[in-house]
Amino acid sequence: MLGKIIQNIFAIILPPVIVAFRRGGGLYLVINLALTVCGFIPGVLHALWVVNSLEEDDEDVSTTGAATISASSLV
Repeated sequence: MLGKIIQNIFAIILPPVIVAFRRGGGLYLVINLALTVCGFIPGVLHALWVVNSLEEDDEDVSTTGAATISASSLV
């Protein structure tokens, strides 16, 4: 919980840094840099979105890493 609060603070202060931390130097970082250059507020909103809405994707990947065996595959 504390980590998410700190990430939200960084998203407000330095949006591209937290986006790079969360998603690496890919498309999300390029989008955030463009939004931050166009206006600081759009960059902050995008960074907050990356921190708060994409975290579920990270959790889904880590919790569903094991293979699922259904009853029909055993027959």
